[in-house]
Amino acid sequence: MRPSPRSPPELATLDEAHAAAERALAVARAGIQAAMDRRDELEGKIANYRTMQDQRRQRLEWVRGAKEASTLMAELDLARSVLAKEEAEFMRSGDAVTEAERKAAEAERALEEVRRGRPRCARRSPESASRSPPSASGPARSASALPRR
Repeated sequence: MRPSPRSPPELATLDEAHAAAERALAVARAGIQAAMDRRDELEGKIANYRTMQDQRRQRLEWVRGAKEASTLMAELDLARSVLAKEEAEFMRSGDAVTEAERKAAEAERALEEVRRGRPRCARRSPESASRSPPSASGPARSASALPRR
């Protein structure tokens, strides 16, 4: 009978590494879902703000008094700045989804390596070291991808 290629302490170490890699993957997948939920929430808020803006513009067309028109104009200006802030946050949420997906892919690779019995090196691989961090030129959603009515 041939001896096992790995001793029990090595198996325990691999089991621990496997469990840790699975936990990291679960956390990464949860991060993707959280980022997507946030993006969807912002998409709904933006659609709601745009509807309210349209309603204010329509009311402004029917207003007769200067004071009421001035109040509506102030509301429109304030709502426009809030909408711009929410749209910027929506764009950042797209970056967050991309980053969460990148982390999940990295966790999946790490889990595969552990399953093959080759724990990952603590250093970054040359491939990941040459990769630049996500930027505005990355796969973020463009302004045309913002929700429309």
